[in-house]
Amino acid sequence: MSCSFFEQRPVVASPDASSTKESAVLPIISREATGSPIPRLVRGAASGFTLIELLVVLVIIGLLASIALPRFSKARDKAYQTQMQNDLRSLATAEEAYFDDNMSYTNNVTALNLVLTKGVSVSIQADAVGWSAKATHTAIPAQCGMYFGSATAPSGVSVPGEGIVACN
Repeated sequence: MSCSFFEQRPVVASPDASSTKESAVLPIISREATGSPIPRLVRGAASGFTLIELLVVLVIIGLLASIALPRFSKARDKAYQTQMQNDLRSLATAEEAYFDDNMSYTNNVTALNLVLTKGVSVSIQADAVGWSAKATHTAIPAQCGMYFGSATAPSGVSVPGEGIVACN
């Protein structure tokens, strides 16, 4: 019996493996040195990441997040604003359809059979020959407006002309 602490034993290929493969030599701690009936492979240096490496990764992730979050917020606000604009365009179509049927405009969103986007609310000021509307969203402070006919632009929103949707 060998008293060496380390032995080198060839790894034997399985019987179904091709015979052209070379056998690898792995260091094995001998059974006598460990007192265990099962030999163990020798481990090299400790594996894993150091605390500094983990902290550097966290700092990099934090920097990337600080760059991405404001851009995401602006994109989300722009999407909410687009929802308000689309609802005002749908309102314009519904008001004109209502006018064709009733020869007047209405302040009632329900009478227009208009389904608004979740979070969007619309206030309408209408008379017999024109209407104006202002849309707001619960998630952002911006307002969008539109007017048509003899009505004036809604308060708080500067609309450049009749039939144009504008937001502040």
